[in-house]
Amino acid sequence: MKFLDQEKRRQLLNERHSCKMFDSHYEFSSEELEEIAEIARLSPSSYNTQPWRFVMVTNKDVKKQIATHSYFNEEMIKSASALMAVCPLRPSELLPHSHYMQNLYPEPYKVRVIPSFAQMLGMRFNHSMQRLESYILEQCYIAVGQICMGVSLMGLDSCIIGGFDPLKVGEILEERINKPKIACLIALGKRVAEASQKSRKSKVDAITWL
Repeated sequence: MKFLDQEKRRQLLNERHSCKMFDSHYEFSSEELEEIAEIARLSPSSYNTQPWRFVMVTNKDVKKQIATHSYFNEEMIKSASALMAVCPLRPSELLPHSHYMQNLYPEPYKVRVIPSFAQMLGMRFNHSMQRLESYILEQCYIAVGQICMGVSLMGLDSCIIGGFDPLKVGEILEERINKPKIACLIALGKRVAEASQKSRKSKVDAITWL
């Protein structure tokens, strides 16, 4: 397996940015869409619970409908080649005896992991469904980070979107799938302008060594 050298890693980290306008003429190939989907599917999660579903919107009419409920992100979403909705599972689906959890793991893995996960629900969350819901959202955002970095590795661009009306967008998606709850949207495509220079805190302010 070949890895990127330090220079290319640094370049990638600096090139990745929140793209605010995409090339509206760029269309993903089926291979690119499949690769993005696989990047999402392979995202890591605590206890390998994978408490998400990713909805990839490539239909231009659907994307346009969603854009109208995305406030100041409307034009950016319209220009994107695709839009991904990151949808967390319901807390009830992560209870140890749920159909989802009982069918998620291979048997040897399930015997080891589910009792440990059940113990965590009691010790860390005190069996609170609200805390479990927060845990699920945390896992979704881990996946979002992998997706955006993975897309950059493909030479493509992305923008994480929190500015949208989740009820309206949910209603649009409900016409085609079971009504989802949406953690965030990710616009995907090809940039039309070079990324601006990154502005980050200094290492001294950002990192503490012990």
